[in-house]
Amino acid sequence: MDWNDVLDLLEKYPDAYVVTDTKEQDPAQIKQLFAQLTHQAQEKNPNLLSRIVPQIYDEEMLRTLRSIYPYTSIIYTLYATQDTDDQIIRFVQQNDIAAVTLPKNRVSGALVESLRQAGAVCYVNTINDLKDAVDYEQMGVRGFYTDVLTEKELRKRSWLYALRP
Repeated sequence: MDWNDVLDLLEKYPDAYVVTDTKEQDPAQIKQLFAQLTHQAQEKNPNLLSRIVPQIYDEEMLRTLRSIYPYTSIIYTLYATQDTDDQIIRFVQQNDIAAVTLPKNRVSGALVESLRQAGAVCYVNTINDLKDAVDYEQMGVRGFYTDVLTEKELRKRSWLYALRP
């Protein structure tokens, strides 16, 4: 599947969103990649851009993305940062970040609540055990990344998957 196929799916399914998972952290390569992705989406249908949710690793990546297009929904993933909880919360508040993905070792009830108060929902990666998912949900986490849990297993729970449109 290439990017044009993804854009076709977004057109076919108007309630679908795509979260980017670029592993690249070099600013020049990020700029080149997102310039190309953004340009293709604008050519196909500019409305699709509101349903593309870039995942960022740091402030520099956010600046790079916003220099290309003013993406409104951003996921800030923390596995690559050494920032303190206070630095993360400030960054989320100052940059209107919609969601934060925490690695399991960064999750605490206090951080999840502080991020919620800052306006961001929290996700955790990678959760493959339903009991762990339930424990994180009780802490206020609103979603998670998984390799094996199915929608059927989760239907019994009240998961809320939310990003601002």
